Formats: sequence, C-alpha cells, structure tokens
Amino acid sequence: MELVRGKNDSERIAQFLSKNYMDLQLKKSNSKVIEKIKLLNAERKHQVKIRAGLLAQNTG
Repeated sequence: MELVRGKNDSERIAQFLSKNYMDLQLKKSNSKVIEKIKLLNAERKHQVKIRAGLLAQNTG
C-alpha cells in the first residue's frame, strides 16, 4: 500500500483489508488487565468527584 493521501483513503483502506484480512490474527485480550483498568478508572472517577466537591466547598 503506497503512502498517498487524498479523498480515497477509506476506499484504499477497504481494498487493503479485503485483500489481506485472512492474514490478520485475533489477539485475545488479558481479561485480568482489562478488569484492573476498569477498577482503576472507576476509582479515578470517584476521586475526581470528591475533589470537585471539596473545591466547590472551598470556593462557595
């Protein structure tokens, strides 16, 4: 696939994938890592909410 930019990018990508999709291999995700990331993200959201509340108390 050549490095050409333009309005036909999506068409070129579709052509490339249609020719080469059989060579692609699915990668199994590590579910433990995904769960840990979800947990950490939830904890971060909680901490951000607490921080916003404390900032609102100090400025209000």
